[in-house]
Amino acid sequence: MLNRLKVLQITDGLEHLGGIRWPIFGCLVITYVLAFLCLFQGIKVSGKVVYVTVSVPYILITVFLIRGCLLPGSADGIYYYIYPKFERLLDPKIWIEACNYALLTLGIAFGCLPTMAGHNELNNNCFRDAVLMVGAVALTSVYAGFAFFAIMGHVAYLRGVTVDAFQTSGYNLGFIVYPEAVASLPLPQLWSALTFLMLITLGMDSLVPCFEIAVTAVSDHFPSLARRRWLVIIIVLVPCCLLGLLYTSQGGMYMLTLVDWYAFFPSVAVFGMLECFVVSWIYGTHRMEKVINLMWGKTVPWVLTFCMKFVSPGLLLIIFCYSLYSYRPPKYGDYIYPAWATGLGWMISFASVLPLPVVFIWTVYKTEGNTVGEKLKKSLEPDTHWELSSSFADTVNENTLELII
Repeated sequence: MLNRLKVLQITDGLEHLGGIRWPIFGCLVITYVLAFLCLFQGIKVSGKVVYVTVSVPYILITVFLIRGCLLPGSADGIYYYIYPKFERLLDPKIWIEACNYALLTLGIAFGCLPTMAGHNELNNNCFRDAVLMVGAVALTSVYAGFAFFAIMGHVAYLRGVTVDAFQTSGYNLGFIVYPEAVASLPLPQLWSALTFLMLITLGMDSLVPCFEIAVTAVSDHFPSLARRRWLVIIIVLVPCCLLGLLYTSQGGMYMLTLVDWYAFFPSVAVFGMLECFVVSWIYGTHRMEKVINLMWGKTVPWVLTFCMKFVSPGLLLIIFCYSLYSYRPPKYGDYIYPAWATGLGWMISFASVLPLPVVFIWTVYKTEGNTVGEKLKKSLEPDTHWELSSSFADTVNENTLELII
């Protein structure tokens, strides 16, 4: 609590944003400067930066795990972490939360994966990459949990409480509870610095791909700007940095909590369902299999095709419905958001979903046809004029392309 009051100088509500916290503002500027440097030279540099931003957290997690296991009480924390409670599996909320966690950690429906995958070679083994990525994310989450609960077990031992007394989540977990926990370790300054170094590298690892989406979209839409990549990056980063000023104010934590509460609700599930529907039913899994066979040389396992057509959309629909059913107004600590803030949150939530019907209606309107039915049918057909890269054009001839379309 004392750290929160000192660092944030937090106000009593969203109604009073207060002034800018200049130390936090400085951190914001440094973050965007680092993001600019990572994006400036394109995927060749940002791809190499990933080696650092990914490897450093693994090293630090290992250090935390080894150090935590050497402290008294760590075994209790690890036991609490790995001891199964099978009765919890009967709670549907657990499964819904697990699906939500998988969506967020894997970056599903955010656009990061298609954008970064677009830089792969034509014959890249996409199936291998998908399996490795899913496995690596799952194992990393489990591995990080050992390090976290080892330290939390030691802190519980020092305070004479049980590990479940630290039940919290969100920003309080990452920036208040865990820093307070590592402050209880020997040489607390060292462990605190390593903790925030890990958070910075993890943040950059998530931030750069998100910005790369916008940079790529602007460059593709305005080819004349693509030659001036630095200008495109500035066009993307400056508005985001200015919006970030709200979060650096004394009441910025209330705004950050509000945006985080609504930003992914319900847009992620909606985007995921639409992606599965468009690829599986409109474009067609048969076309997709032919394209993958041309690029990869192998066919997609039927299990994945079945999941893409039925299982994944069904699970996403369940997540979406359950999210609406279990919705509750946001709160931060004891602060209850007023009605106007909740309305603002819903506007933020639908801001990312609203362009979909607008663009769809505009596309159908601009499509050639005499009736609405003809326009709709033609607009749902794959474009016959693909913008092929030189490598793909050399591999695929016109007859093969017509067969796919």
